[in-house]
Amino acid sequence: MIARLCTLLCFLLLASACASAQHKYDLKSGIITFENTIAILGKSAPQKQILYFDDYGKRERKELYEGAILREAYVCDGKELFNVIYEESTAYRSGSSALGTEARFAGDSLPPATPKMTVKKLPPMKIAGKKCLAYEFTENGSTTTLAGWGHMTLYAASDAGGIHSVSKAVTITENAEIPEVLFRVPAAFKIR
Repeated sequence: MIARLCTLLCFLLLASACASAQHKYDLKSGIITFENTIAILGKSAPQKQILYFDDYGKRERKELYEGAILREAYVCDGKELFNVIYEESTAYRSGSSALGTEARFAGDSLPPATPKMTVKKLPPMKIAGKKCLAYEFTENGSTTTLAGWGHMTLYAASDAGGIHSVSKAVTITENAEIPEVLFRVPAAFKIR
């Protein structure tokens, strides 16, 4: 499962790099709220995630919540990527921000099927009010479904070995005014 997800993510990241002459996303700025669920052997752990982006995805911030508590954020300021851990008041440098916090949804640029992996275009899915392109990837009994709009992944689901995960956009605010401070590490935090 991990190898399959890595293969798909590598493809999506490669598609992002190839699209460097274009904008990462079709929208200049926005806020997307996701509901994430991971179910292992019937036990579920829901989480909320909020993605803020500006400059067509050049700057991004992904916040991860447990209940109403912000636990972690990935901050891309257009130059560097940081993993911010709120409980530790620490931000960890994670390298260049060239690809940001999220992979660009490749749209019709799909990886080719292989003897081990099938790729199937699905009927469009409506996610957060948007008509999304959707694809299913199956390899070694594991299935991943991705759906996106405007080069943004709005839905990702995976079933593998008793683990079911879903990340689904529930609201999208288009062309939002994003405060500059969201793309910076909080001033009082240590940077490592």
